[in-house]
Amino acid sequence: MEKNQEKFNSEPLILRPKNSRTLYPKKHKIYPLLFAYGLFLLLTGFILSDYPELFTQLKIIFTSPSPLITDYIALGGLGAAFVNGGMMTLFVVGISFWQKIPITGPLMAAFFMISGFSFFGKNIVNSLPLLLGTYLFSIHQKRSFQSYALVAFFGSSLSPVVSMLAFSGKFPLGVGLFLGYLTGIIIGFILPPLATHFQSFTQGFNLYNVGFTCGMISMLLTGIFRMFGWEITNNHVISHNSHDFLLKMLIIFSLVLLILGIFYCLQDKSFHLITLFKSSGKIMTDFVTLQGLGSTLINMGLMGFLTIGYLLLMKGQLNGPVLGAVISVIGFSAYGNHPFNSLPVLLGVYLGGVVNIYDMNATSFLLAALFSTTLGPISGFYGAPFGILAGFFHIALVTNVGYLHGGLNLYNNGFSGGFIAALMVPVLDSLKLGKEHKRLGRALKSKKNSR
Repeated sequence: MEKNQEKFNSEPLILRPKNSRTLYPKKHKIYPLLFAYGLFLLLTGFILSDYPELFTQLKIIFTSPSPLITDYIALGGLGAAFVNGGMMTLFVVGISFWQKIPITGPLMAAFFMISGFSFFGKNIVNSLPLLLGTYLFSIHQKRSFQSYALVAFFGSSLSPVVSMLAFSGKFPLGVGLFLGYLTGIIIGFILPPLATHFQSFTQGFNLYNVGFTCGMISMLLTGIFRMFGWEITNNHVISHNSHDFLLKMLIIFSLVLLILGIFYCLQDKSFHLITLFKSSGKIMTDFVTLQGLGSTLINMGLMGFLTIGYLLLMKGQLNGPVLGAVISVIGFSAYGNHPFNSLPVLLGVYLGGVVNIYDMNATSFLLAALFSTTLGPISGFYGAPFGILAGFFHIALVTNVGYLHGGLNLYNNGFSGGFIAALMVPVLDSLKLGKEHKRLGRALKSKKNSR
């Protein structure tokens, strides 16, 4: 098991080759579960929609510039936002099924991340060119698309670049669409090599690695826009009247994940949750492959309740962005996050909130808190005290880096988390601090004594 873990952690952020497919669990048909989840979102949207207005509301969502933070519930209504979420989820799951991509923890994280951000920034119109660009890169490299699917899906973080060029009103619609799609295709084309390179920059301690890569690209683009006098305005659009419904939905969803996980564990007569909790969560920690689907789903359900508990403790209001953040964290609970490496980071953010000047109930602060779990591997590898410190540093930085990319990078916390990981990890390693260094020291001492 440990050898497999080390092998997976050393791989770049692309899907593993076909000859490793035997490593993946085959007992359970995971695709039907994912399609069912997408259909649930879609049908919920249709039920909540006012049909004469639905297409108009979807058009508003599709033609929005969509910078961070644009709540699609406030923009197009609750029903239209869920329809968009269902469409995006079914779209990426359908692509993966068509390409016969084996389900892994990272891929599940990508699905849920896209699903979550479909409530505040992603839609079919602005995500398609980025996926197309990565597909063209796979053709150029003479490799299958499944080798780069993760980067393609996570790379939709830069969807607002497409929407901003196309629908901001700076250009005629035809010209804007052409520029937006051309830019999106180019970005998608260059993302795979950049994502692999920047993974070494954070050494696997920032789960939202592609978010950091996208942050660097969007920072450059924003600088170019400003150089020509285009100052991107980022007016937060937030809904305020859907909290109760969204809370009930999240509770039911987390409970369903728990029940499904227990069912699969009993069916397999296999329960690896303790082993999962002992994992540091570094990239590429694939819980689905290493600990099994049942234990992974239980962990996802527990993380759902953990994030819900945090929101209730902070008396935060659920809206499109906060809903999307919870769904995203649940997804990454198949790929690195678990309660024991996430809680210290959340505690660090909370302590930072107590002493800083920001409103801890504000949507932007709640997003920063939930997405701070991108630094869970620091807590898991070096220990809880350093996880708390990472969370504290994260809330200080993430509230300021948004200006650098102007809201064009939806994974703002992945951008900030990359810098925090790059700053902390070399120091902790050089000083040999943290539980892993202590464990290694004890092992070496024991080896010397046994001679």
